[in-house]
Amino acid sequence: MTMMIRCGALTMLAMSLTAALTAQEMSWKTDGEAMVVDGTHGSTLRFRTGSATLLDTELRDGTVSFVMKATPARGFIGLRFRTQADGSYEDFYLRPHKNNAPDALQYTPSFSGADTNWQIFHGPLGTASARTQDAHEGVAVEIVFEGRDAAIFLDGGEEPAMRIPRLALDPKSGGLTFWSNVLQPTEHERPVVLEDIRVRRGVTRAIPEVEPTATPDGAVMEWGLGEVYPTTVLAEEVPTGVRYEASRSEPNGTLLIDRHVTRVQGEGVPAVPAGIVIHSDVAQRVPMEFGFSDLVTVFLNGDAVYMGDLRYSYEGPMRQGFFTPEQNMLFLPLEAGRNELVTVVLESFGGWALAARFPDSDVRTEPMR
Repeated sequence: MTMMIRCGALTMLAMSLTAALTAQEMSWKTDGEAMVVDGTHGSTLRFRTGSATLLDTELRDGTVSFVMKATPARGFIGLRFRTQADGSYEDFYLRPHKNNAPDALQYTPSFSGADTNWQIFHGPLGTASARTQDAHEGVAVEIVFEGRDAAIFLDGGEEPAMRIPRLALDPKSGGLTFWSNVLQPTEHERPVVLEDIRVRRGVTRAIPEVEPTATPDGAVMEWGLGEVYPTTVLAEEVPTGVRYEASRSEPNGTLLIDRHVTRVQGEGVPAVPAGIVIHSDVAQRVPMEFGFSDLVTVFLNGDAVYMGDLRYSYEGPMRQGFFTPEQNMLFLPLEAGRNELVTVVLESFGGWALAARFPDSDVRTEPMR
């Protein structure tokens, strides 16, 4: 990923105007096992599992820094920023138990508070390796966000430990919530400490630029989405009577389903029909790269042609459930003219997504309507 330093006049002006909130200016609302302790320069938070929301403070662009001290116990410590009244937010967190692992750092958005999307945002999109464990000296964390750009700097480093290539939500002023979730027993009642918390309006340093995301050749950039319904089983028959609404994929070709639909309550997990019309000049068998999260049935012209289960599973069998747009290859027997491809996608945990690509064919697609 190519990086270039951006130091425009407006950015430099914003940097010159930043000023940190003092401990006396910080007012908190805590939930769960979270406790606030006033510090010399900023507030200190102590956690096991819980959250602390900074009251009367909203940022669109800003810088948040703190020193994290955490044990090796399996846990997740993070910052939700730009939180909205509908429950949506951007989220960044550290995994102390994965010190220097490829996913020690994680970015994930949440749409309307429905769920996190860590299975979708991994690798260059949302994870990075870094030092995340030091219960004594601590790890200095600085999170800088501006517009659709964000970077995380650790221990005063000049280069970011992680550059989030594109924040998923539209940039809006929103709230800040620090949170922790420790999943193993520890010696201390509140084993996670965030010290010297400082919040600044505007960025304190330039965010390295990255090249824009290139749309893969042949990617399906628009799907028809039906209404969400709860279910306990994979679909065995193609849905009928569905009213589809055109929904746009992300620049990389991934359809983030939670961006476009509203989940409903009911027994089981949420499911949604998603479809495209494939136009082919001749009858032919074409390859289609296909990614989904978490379960799916695929129908072509009314017949089931694929059923898959890529849910997260800790054991029996153990799998992470990561999503990639090219994780499967389907060979579709297309008829000359119009073909209807309908999928029913179920979300279990960690992200709801769909992607398809026709890399080596001249077919044309449009959303089901």
